Amino acid sequence: MAEQLDADLFPPNIDPDTGEPTSTSFVDQQQAAQEAYNSLTDSQKQFVDKVLQQHENVFAGGTNDFDDVHGYTFLLEGSAGTGKTYTLNTLMKVCQSRRIPIMACASTGIAATRLNGATLDVWYTS
Repeated sequence: MAEQLDADLFPPNIDPDTGEPTSTSFVDQQQAAQEAYNSLTDSQKQFVDKVLQQHENVFAGGTNDFDDVHGYTFLLEGSAGTGKTYTLNTLMKVCQSRRIPIMACASTGIAATRLNGATLDVWYTS
């Protein structure tokens, strides 16, 4: 049962060149995540750190440090070529290396494909 849970919550790493799943050990995942994190710019690291800080805060029973309007939603924006996809892929690597379940969702199929994720429909209610 635990193995199936791991398989469902922690998808395999995908080789960016072939698109095929790769077999890596947990230690290799941690090392790859640390290398990717170290390659981020300071502002990219701040984004990743803020998301991880909020995750730790929620699971430690803390309160939301951010205003109620944004809740647990984070916005990563920037011009083309500024590293948004790279930052999100690094965040996913770091989460997987810490055994934090994460799933990438995007509003378009192209964006979802680049993140090895899924599309997401958002509904707003008042």
